[in-house]
Amino acid sequence: VIANEGTSTRLMRLFTLLSAAFARPMVRYLVLRDGRRAEWDHLPADVEILVVGPTYPLPLGTLTRIRRKVLQAYQMGRDDLLVKRAQVAKLLA
Repeated sequence: VIANEGTSTRLMRLFTLLSAAFARPMVRYLVLRDGRRAEWDHLPADVEILVVGPTYPLPLGTLTRIRRKVLQAYQMGRDDLLVKRAQVAKLLA
């Protein structure tokens, strides 16, 4: 699993739930299902999961075009992946 977001803040989780409450039924179902999916409790116990995600909050948003921030986020991703290099190699072998 590659996560492009850090852990959600309480405020962000509340915003997500409120947004889902006022969304169309299908969107509501998908948003709430994704929230529960984060716990990975629906998978069998013998499934190995490796989550690669940012250690710190990303310095940019989806539409950020500031080169310095994009490079900083890229470097964070590269560093986080290198920390888990052995685990990734084992999983892909």
